[in-house]
Amino acid sequence: MRVKVTHTMEYEEVPSFMNDLLEQCHKKLSRHTFLKFNLFDMQDTVRQILEYRKDLALVDQQLEDCLGVVQGYMNVSNPSDSESAEGNNERTD
Repeated sequence: MRVKVTHTMEYEEVPSFMNDLLEQCHKKLSRHTFLKFNLFDMQDTVRQILEYRKDLALVDQQLEDCLGVVQGYMNVSNPSDSESAEGNNERTD
C-alpha cells in the first residue's frame, strides 16, 4: 500500500533531500538492469516483469513528487512579480 506524506524542512535542506530522493529512484530502477527472458523459467520472467512494472509505477509517482518539490522550491526562491508587488503595497505606519 502506498501513502503520500507531507514533509516540512528548511529551505536549505531541499537540494539534499531532492538528491536523495532522485538517487532512490535511480537505485530502484537500476536493480532491473539485468532483466532477461528466461525460456526455461517463464514464471520467473513474469515475476521479474511484474516487479519491474511495480517499481516503475512507484518511481513515476516519486518523480511526480519531485516535480512538485522543485516547483515549490522555485516559487520560494523566485517569487512572482505579483507577489513582489503585493509586498511593496503594504503600508508601514
